[in-house]
Amino acid sequence: MGYKHLSITEFLFERGSLISIFGSFGTGKTAIALEVANDLDGIFISSTGNEYKGRVKGKWRSKFVDVTTSYELFVAIVESVKSDPNVIVIDAINRFYRTERKYKQLLMMLNILESARGRVLLTWEMSTNNKVSGHKIMTFYSKDVFRATGRYLIGNGKRCRYVINSYGVMGCI
Repeated sequence: MGYKHLSITEFLFERGSLISIFGSFGTGKTAIALEVANDLDGIFISSTGNEYKGRVKGKWRSKFVDVTTSYELFVAIVESVKSDPNVIVIDAINRFYRTERKYKQLLMMLNILESARGRVLLTWEMSTNNKVSGHKIMTFYSKDVFRATGRYLIGNGKRCRYVINSYGVMGCI
């Protein structure tokens, strides 16, 4: 494989600037998202709670925002795009769409993110039937889509093995 010894960030953003990762619960989506935010000193927006804060150790130059409603997520996205960071990471972009089914809100947020000059990494939650809520929307907006399996990031004929440890995410190994 030609992807060995690339960082996760280099691997993900090889083909574009708006990238999506989806996967089941516990496959490392948040850890990968945190690694990218740390690598590029970006903004990390969490709609999934603040459990990620236990993984944030040492000095981070990234900014962290926790949101609990779709309105707060929208405001955080607008403010993030205005501040023009190296990367905007959202964990998980479809959290509120899964429960509210208001696709117009999701489309507005994605249109705003598409206008960002920096890179954007989105994580998408999967439901219990192993499907992504908003799958067609995800594939339309994303330049590249990867599935996190717990050991590999797989997408568009590419595969990267990663390991999550107490220091962060090591990949592609």
